[in-house]
Amino acid sequence: AVASLLLLPTVPHAAVSYAVALTNIASSSYLLGSLLGVVPSTIAGVAIGAAGRAAILGMHHLPEIVAAAIGLILLSHVISRYALRRRVDAAGPR
Repeated sequence: AVASLLLLPTVPHAAVSYAVALTNIASSSYLLGSLLGVVPSTIAGVAIGAAGRAAILGMHHLPEIVAAAIGLILLSHVISRYALRRRVDAAGPR
């Protein structure tokens, strides 16, 4: 649940951390979820920064870097949507 919330680009990471602190989730689960949720967006941010640097310096790898950044952003979006859908399906109707 932590990883799927952190993969959503519209949810601030600090808000997720505060909300999780109010639950009884284990610290190890929080740490693993945080790692899995933050790494993709960090990699995407670094790739976007590298693309900007490449554009400024006139490097010729710009299309590959931009494609990788867009791919990582889309992948994190798809994974988060899948995880949330699975969680909602598992909860079932009430």
